[in-house]
Amino acid sequence: MFRLTIELPKGISRNSINIGEDKDCDITLSISEMFLHMLSCEERELAYLVNSLFVYESLLMDDKNSFYRKRIVTTLNGTEPIEIVMCLSENVELQPLEDLVKYTLAFCLNVFPEVRISRGTGSIKNERPTRDITRRIDSVFLFSGGLDSLAGVANIVNLNCRSKGIFVSHGSSQLTSLLENSLIPFLANMKVPIFHVSVSRGSNQVQQLRGLLYFILGGLFAKVNGTNKLIVSEVGPTMYQPIYDILDEVTLTTHPTVVYLAKEFFSVVLGFDLDMRLQFSNLTKSEALAQLSKEDSMTRVMKNTNSCRNTMFAKHKKTTHCGKCLGCIIRRIAMILNGFEQPIEGYYASDVFVKNVGEYGNGRDQKLRIKQSSLDNLLMVLTFSKNLLINNLDEMILEKIEEFDMMKLFRRFSLEVMSVLHILYGPNGVGRNDYIRKFYEECSKIGIISEEIVKTRQLEIIQRKYKPLSISEN
Repeated sequence: MFRLTIELPKGISRNSINIGEDKDCDITLSISEMFLHMLSCEERELAYLVNSLFVYESLLMDDKNSFYRKRIVTTLNGTEPIEIVMCLSENVELQPLEDLVKYTLAFCLNVFPEVRISRGTGSIKNERPTRDITRRIDSVFLFSGGLDSLAGVANIVNLNCRSKGIFVSHGSSQLTSLLENSLIPFLANMKVPIFHVSVSRGSNQVQQLRGLLYFILGGLFAKVNGTNKLIVSEVGPTMYQPIYDILDEVTLTTHPTVVYLAKEFFSVVLGFDLDMRLQFSNLTKSEALAQLSKEDSMTRVMKNTNSCRNTMFAKHKKTTHCGKCLGCIIRRIAMILNGFEQPIEGYYASDVFVKNVGEYGNGRDQKLRIKQSSLDNLLMVLTFSKNLLINNLDEMILEKIEEFDMMKLFRRFSLEVMSVLHILYGPNGVGRNDYIRKFYEECSKIGIISEEIVKTRQLEIIQRKYKPLSISEN
């Protein structure tokens, strides 16, 4: 019954673009049938709604040669009116739902279309969804295949929390293959089941609505399994990520406002109180990873996790990470400080933390030289950390940190950055990057890097001084 229609201005060769569940739509939404069979009519409509907004974002972002644009053959600017037809009961108030959709698009995408929502003709089917809740669980957790996810699972298992995971895929066949062939079977053998839901493909770029998509589908999976608790294992510096410099673009995947929006969608559409537990929101990635001891059996697949923003690396035999994106850089910091990686690792295609400009990369990049531009993300993080520690952050950058009272968290993160620099470029360090060495020497002179700082910070991490937030029943 669901259909989202984008109304196009007069004079264009077509009147509208239809996104919906029907085959006659310009873009047919795709959600795993097994998952849909678990859902009631209104639950399915909520799943279709968030998936359609995700596709709408792709239409706004991608160029004319992209997967969806080739079908609609027109350009959208985000001002075109949107009409949504949904199968909703009379108990659902339409105005709050319209306002919620408009606010979501404004906050996440910075677009302001007029939004109208109406009930579809016909009655809501009184069907019985396929649900098996014979084995009661306490919670559902989101699983992405990254380090945070694995550390989150370890914490859940250590606390004897009966839980199921859900992995949502939207187009990256390499990442999906990695999880299906490695991580999901491994965790299944440890009695940690993870349910895979595939949805309509997204953009090749990072999408701001992907967090909302994960939260809604994860919340629905929790609901059909008899619980309202959804555990999210994103770490604080990502959840509250500021702009690392004034030109930086910040992803909103687990931004507190997106968390709020997800809960509001459940409340408005289903009258359901989604309880989201953000267990690592007060920890750095290094502190979250410390939940995994070296004796933990999950460490066997730790290097199989994928933190790279360039998912095309995920299934490469030798180099599974690009080594230069923000995800790879922060992963390296956490892995080195916890002793899970050596200063030199071969599975980063361009390990800019260690290699110099002009050197060749590894694996798929072995014929490519590292460029100065390859250092952009690393230098951005280094500069941010230095400026924070000397109280010299730009006001625009400082604003978000102070808004959520996260200065102590980002100070610990910045000390971790400096600690890894000392390990790589201090006495007996193996780092060869001239730019990074010069930066290290400058930081040493002003006293924000030292052997004592490194030992203190590593000890705090290893001894788990900072604990995850509660995921218990309370």
